[in-house]
Amino acid sequence: MPNNKNQHIVPQFYQRLFSNDEKSIGKYVIHLRKCFNPSIRNTASEDYYYDNKDFIESGKQTIEKTLNIIETGAAVAIKELIQNGEKILSPKEFQFLYSFIGLQILRTKSFAKRTEEVSNNILKEVNTQVQKLFPNLVITNDIKPHIASLKHAASMTLSLLDLRYKVLEISIPDSFFLTSDNPISQFNPFLYRNNIYNQGPALVGALVFLPISPVKGVLLYDSQIYKIGTRKSNIVQIKQRTDVESLNLLTCLNAYDELLYNQLNQVHFCFTNLIERVNKFRNLERKRHEPIYVSGMDTVFAYIPQKNIKTELSFVKVLDKARNYHLQGVVWDPVLIRPTCQLYNKRKD
Repeated sequence: MPNNKNQHIVPQFYQRLFSNDEKSIGKYVIHLRKCFNPSIRNTASEDYYYDNKDFIESGKQTIEKTLNIIETGAAVAIKELIQNGEKILSPKEFQFLYSFIGLQILRTKSFAKRTEEVSNNILKEVNTQVQKLFPNLVITNDIKPHIASLKHAASMTLSLLDLRYKVLEISIPDSFFLTSDNPISQFNPFLYRNNIYNQGPALVGALVFLPISPVKGVLLYDSQIYKIGTRKSNIVQIKQRTDVESLNLLTCLNAYDELLYNQLNQVHFCFTNLIERVNKFRNLERKRHEPIYVSGMDTVFAYIPQKNIKTELSFVKVLDKARNYHLQGVVWDPVLIRPTCQLYNKRKD
């Protein structure tokens, strides 16, 4: 039996950041409404998630081993931010951290479900057209949806690179961050205020949140839209429980089926209440949009119709210049994509 058949959707190094003993982690399973304390080795993982048995046994470089290169570099960067949030990451650490965030968005079951939905719609349309000429021909796609998602890793990372980051630090007692089997939350209060309910890392006003310990998190933000903290400090102290609660609600909203946490903090979480507060959004079906091509641009990661809650954080301020930002009354307008991302995604003829 292959030793590395158990492959992680959320890497073990990340889970250990929320562990009391670096071996086990608290887990609340949403569909069961129950808490467990499983081994990290068997949490947020699945046998042969990335590679099939034959490929692993052949001794070839597996996808998980390739991901591990980025995870190793990101682990160093995250450790630095936990120990000293004021430290400015080196270019190499910065690249590893943002690459890890991009990959982590793509590798989860949540994103795989979205990819599968899009793929099935495209395949259905292709077969409709093909069968007009060849009635007995059916085109299929055997690629796992989360593997297909990973092909866009470079584009996803490029869509993040112009976002600045701040280290969020909880400074009130008995308040802690949750994480999950889909640990990264994307939201956009700037667009929400303009009645545009989409989020994605390439959009103006993008916010991307990753908890990195029970009391710390990293927030990527569009500095052309928001003022967060001060220029003199890389750390933002969270002093209001409502802010911690709002971020934990986002984590609950985006979780696929498992909330993860430090076991010692379990008493401070009311999981049932958190899930009930976001359940109506978790159960909503995303509105279907007709595919729209924006000339000269790839908008795959700019527009992600998604369930959302109107998250407002006391320490996130919209800049005065951003309040005058001209927005069209349609969701699919290219003006919503940050200029740098338009350059990143420019098609080459």
